[in-house]
Amino acid sequence: MLIVAGFVFLVCVLLIASSIFIEDPPGFLSFAVKAVGALAAVIGIGSGIVTIRGSGGRPPTPIDVCSPKLRSGRRVVNRAQQVANLTEKLEEHEVVNCHGPRGAGKSFVLQYLTDVVNGHRQPNPGHTWPPNLSAALYFDLADATGFGGIESQVCRASFGQDGSWGQFIGYVNERHTGPVLIVLDNVNSPSLWKPVGKAVGEYLVARDHDKLLLGSIDRLHLDNEVVGTVDIGGLDVAAFTELVHIEGLPLQEPEIIDLHTQWDGLPYYAGPRGAHHAALAERVELATGTRRLGAYAALLAVTVRRIPLAELRRCPIANFDNHLEDAVGELLVEPTAEGRFLTMHDIAREEALAQFQPEVTEAAAILFERAEQRGEGSKAAVFAMFSDPRQLGAGRFDEVLPTAVKDAVEARDYAFLETLHERARANERVLEFLAQNRERSDLFSYGRAAQLAGLGSYEEAEEEILETSVATIRDGTGGAASELQLELKYLQNDIAHLLNRYEESAIGFEGLAEDARANGNEELRARCTWAQAHVLRHQGRELERALGLFEQAEGLAEDLSMLSVKSLSITGASMIKVFFESVPDDEEERLEDLEREIASAQSHDGHMLGIWKALAQVDWVRGRREPAMKRIEDTIEKAQATNDRLLYDLLFERAEFLRLSGDGLAALKDYDRAYRFGTGNRDRNMTSIALLGLVLADISLNRWEHHSSQMEARGSALHARNIAAEADIQVTKRLAENVVAKLDGAMVELPTRLINF
Repeated sequence: MLIVAGFVFLVCVLLIASSIFIEDPPGFLSFAVKAVGALAAVIGIGSGIVTIRGSGGRPPTPIDVCSPKLRSGRRVVNRAQQVANLTEKLEEHEVVNCHGPRGAGKSFVLQYLTDVVNGHRQPNPGHTWPPNLSAALYFDLADATGFGGIESQVCRASFGQDGSWGQFIGYVNERHTGPVLIVLDNVNSPSLWKPVGKAVGEYLVARDHDKLLLGSIDRLHLDNEVVGTVDIGGLDVAAFTELVHIEGLPLQEPEIIDLHTQWDGLPYYAGPRGAHHAALAERVELATGTRRLGAYAALLAVTVRRIPLAELRRCPIANFDNHLEDAVGELLVEPTAEGRFLTMHDIAREEALAQFQPEVTEAAAILFERAEQRGEGSKAAVFAMFSDPRQLGAGRFDEVLPTAVKDAVEARDYAFLETLHERARANERVLEFLAQNRERSDLFSYGRAAQLAGLGSYEEAEEEILETSVATIRDGTGGAASELQLELKYLQNDIAHLLNRYEESAIGFEGLAEDARANGNEELRARCTWAQAHVLRHQGRELERALGLFEQAEGLAEDLSMLSVKSLSITGASMIKVFFESVPDDEEERLEDLEREIASAQSHDGHMLGIWKALAQVDWVRGRREPAMKRIEDTIEKAQATNDRLLYDLLFERAEFLRLSGDGLAALKDYDRAYRFGTGNRDRNMTSIALLGLVLADISLNRWEHHSSQMEARGSALHARNIAAEADIQVTKRLAENVVAKLDGAMVELPTRLINF
């Protein structure tokens, strides 16, 4: 029994050792060879590795072992400046982004920081650390599965079962009374930034004394939070050389310099992993079973950060344990401390997918079938992108893909759509298969265009649509178009609206509404009717007609139980009524009824924000200034928590309330934030009207606070006029002309109330 216990202990130590060297870990196999020589030496090494500061000599608990820690056995090389920058940013900001290229060691730094905060290791001498943090929780997130997958992953890691982000916050509240650092690593896809921003906002509303640290490749941007940023790049030659020596690579100085130059000093390439990566394409001597295991692991790693070992064992790989040992020794994968999962560095994953193509194609078909049987349509669609569609079968491919794409578009799961596109572009057989069928090709382009538009890449989205069959179909031609082509036309018109080509968009929606009626698609007709009214309102043109279209869309939506269109129509109409200062006596009652309906349906928060904004505007028109301001303040807080784009409309609205209440100085801050958002998102409506707000706030102060002079203020008003004229925003254009004339000394009335249409 003692021998067995000793053997089990040795295996555990080896598994732990293979997991602790996160950045450029040494090979598990080579470590094992050295360790087996003397059990006493292994025990000594293991005890040195797992020493926990402040543990009082107690053995590590399962929580300790499973915690992401690098432990004292792994040195941090030349990261003093980055750690100092992280400390400074965490003291200045609630949210900090640590970004840099793959292989730069971001995860190493973030996990090192986690270890020090949790007391699992002593910090390097000379490093400074953010004070008053009681704990750090580290999560390595999946890029491809959307935020729903992230929520499940975080909850499973925290309390062992699937759950929501709100439940995770509740878990933190139960376990931690002091300030906590939440580390979300590998938030690499820009498609995830909006839902992650929403989660960050919700978290900080609940725990405003905590900090969040986000790791990503590109510099991350959130709409609702000012994010501090820290760049993690490659090491200089001296540090790179030090790391090579630490890793024990038998390289001479000229070879080290060549390696440093070739890989920009990225630490990943200074260790055994980097050496293996550089030679992966030539490693034809790998056994077929090891290549197959690497292929399955890489495919699973596309959808999860931690590969369940039990899931991998279910794959058809003979002599699994032998090939797993080879894969670990070749540093393709590494076991986690608790031994139930494997991890695969992104670089190793992409190399395996590229170099093991026959095995990847075979494995993709099997994983596709497994996901299909489980009803996991999204995963099946991702695996299909790595397959040979002819082997898979056109029927099965066409059965999975449409549902997966349409569901993702409806759910705005842009991370999933991005993954589909990127993986298909790397597989010539999939591209050929898509090109063989017009409907299939249109569907794929529809998903890509929706993803690009959702991320604000409107020109690219429009180019994608112009490559589809819809480019040959004109609006208003009757019932000749398919359902997918009609959706593509709707998206095309919406993109024209987002690009401020309002005239084109309004005409397009009007024609498409007729096409939808001819096709018997009343839901699309309701959406197009609302969209046409929305565009006319944006222009500040034919507002009476827009009001009628909103009312028509509301009626259609009511008949079809389309709560979203109904809500948008009622709030859009309310804004026009406020502008005309002709608000019916029952307007509050209508809006409050809608609020209750949205609440009972547990519908999208954005609709509720729009209702609250409309109610605040009605309060203001009625002369109820204090309730209006209170309502807009509460709505801004909710919009910040949910990372909703309406936040900047609300900030503009608050700026108006402040300016009209005599607090021009406070109004300037909100106008400026709205203006910066408008310019950053190319929203010419917001940009032009916020510029006018800045000018009017300065005028109300009787001094040039934001602008340096009257001439500069005149330039801003003229710029607003030109932006509005270019976008054909007629109301804003007329208001700007009046402001310019007033600054020129003309006897004209300044606008009292600005409306962001």
